[in-house]
Amino acid sequence: MTRVIAGQYRGRRLQVPNGESVRPTTDRVKEAVFNILGPLDDLSVLDLFAGSGGLGIEALSRGASNVHFVESSSATSRILRSNLETLSIENGWTLTNMPALRALNRLKKESVRFDLVFLDPPYKTNYLAEVLEPGLLSDVLAPRGRVVAESSSVAKLKVPEAWEIITERRYGTTSIRILSRGC
Repeated sequence: MTRVIAGQYRGRRLQVPNGESVRPTTDRVKEAVFNILGPLDDLSVLDLFAGSGGLGIEALSRGASNVHFVESSSATSRILRSNLETLSIENGWTLTNMPALRALNRLKKESVRFDLVFLDPPYKTNYLAEVLEPGLLSDVLAPRGRVVAESSSVAKLKVPEAWEIITERRYGTTSIRILSRGC
């Protein structure tokens, strides 16, 4: 179990799948990330690799106007939907059940833009580097938008030149990078 840290749904618990298929962001890391981000009022958010929805639900709890959740696993998507229903969140969210790269291509074609993007892919994959490649994620990011990228603290992530690292923090085995599009 994990919980919502602050806002409208503060203290409410969220279900997470059993096993190692989903690694929810710890409450400590989540609290630190949202403290760095500051107010989220009326932001449009993309929660890519959403898992059980902890980051996106936290954003909704803190005032984001809408969250688009993308999760490739049907079983995990059902848990995410259940979390939203348990919290009685009826509006302000969309759930897409497909692989992240395919969803990004679809959002790009639809000219959808987000103020904030959460990237928390499975640690033992190369998805983070793939998503950050120019022309994919940057095309769905609004001007002055930010990206929160979570990875293992032992991973050597090469951030493409198109991105500027605003801040980088380490919390135990987790590294957080907040990025924006470079000038």
